[in-house]
Amino acid sequence: MEQQTFPEQAGVRYAVIGKGKRVHYSPNDDGLCGRAITSYLDAAEAVALFDKGYELCASCHRAAERRAEARRLAAASPLAAAATKLAEIVERVDAERAEQRIVEGVVVEHVGTAEGSEPRHATHPDVAAARLALTGLTPARLTDGIDMSRYADEFDTSVRGYMLEPRGEGRVAAYWIEAGCYTAPDGEPHRAELKILRDRFKRAGWRVERGLLCSFAHLPASAPQKPAAAVEPTAPECLHHTAVRPDVSGDPITACARKQPNQEAGVFSDEGCVEGDDCAVEAANRAAELNAEEDSPADDPLYVWDLLCVEHRGSEQPADTCEECDAEEIDVDAADDLAARLAAIPDAEHTEGTWRDGWIKADHTDETLFVLDSDDEQGALFT
Repeated sequence: MEQQTFPEQAGVRYAVIGKGKRVHYSPNDDGLCGRAITSYLDAAEAVALFDKGYELCASCHRAAERRAEARRLAAASPLAAAATKLAEIVERVDAERAEQRIVEGVVVEHVGTAEGSEPRHATHPDVAAARLALTGLTPARLTDGIDMSRYADEFDTSVRGYMLEPRGEGRVAAYWIEAGCYTAPDGEPHRAELKILRDRFKRAGWRVERGLLCSFAHLPASAPQKPAAAVEPTAPECLHHTAVRPDVSGDPITACARKQPNQEAGVFSDEGCVEGDDCAVEAANRAAELNAEEDSPADDPLYVWDLLCVEHRGSEQPADTCEECDAEEIDVDAADDLAARLAAIPDAEHTEGTWRDGWIKADHTDETLFVLDSDDEQGALFT
């Protein structure tokens, strides 16, 4: 039997987050460290990054070790396997006996389907709360265990709508399903629909963040509240009617008013952009909240906010220090230098003291430029 790699033993994949210099482990679009990933890596890509000096996320590695050990014990224990099988049988029998169950707005039918989530997640309180926050939007009708990725063997093209998954501690992942798949055929997520989900969550008071293939939302009361970080009732607000925390740095209200319509604000750490928002004040508040949670010093914060560069939206670079813009400016400088050198060529051709220089500078007022000592016509020069 072929020896499994450590990621295979833990049931995870390599991934990166933002522009950071760490490699993470992810089982489901979240890093095991609890942050939304930016993209997955195969083993060769991960090794290439390690060769460049990237480090493995310590939190992800510890969590992956626990996952691998748990999976090893479950596979080696007949008792654990039997208990798992029994739980599956009981769950299936309960589902068959239920004519219809209504759980805080989520309908679970006797045929084993649910709206807005898989039936096994339908009773989860975070999913139920998220379902209420998305009232009015179309929930997908789902069954347990259906592969919604573009690699599935077959698709139920009638399935359309949002799908919710609990991720623990008041956090849910929200996918948009179209024709039975949560991505387009090219692997890109349904960005417009995911933005609608984020906007609806924000309107209900949830904190949101973008994921690789989904959007994440946090219950309004899930984040720890600290008196020093509370927003004052009389605090100034931006055009989105969002008040600024007292511990925010910079002037996000002005940034919110002056930014371009399609421009977003981001929260940045040493790993790049970790969260994004249409509102600069929301991004600034979030950066201050994360710094408070980490007890980060005000003069050297772990998290900062900035507007994103609209010219390179896909790379999520700060507008003022966009690396791709800097690279383009270098190219422009090189082009300007080349143009200046080309323009200097005519000047170099009439160097001081040469016949050409004297002829070019001379004031030619005579109608005849050259005097020919011959009675022949000018055409004789070419015979």
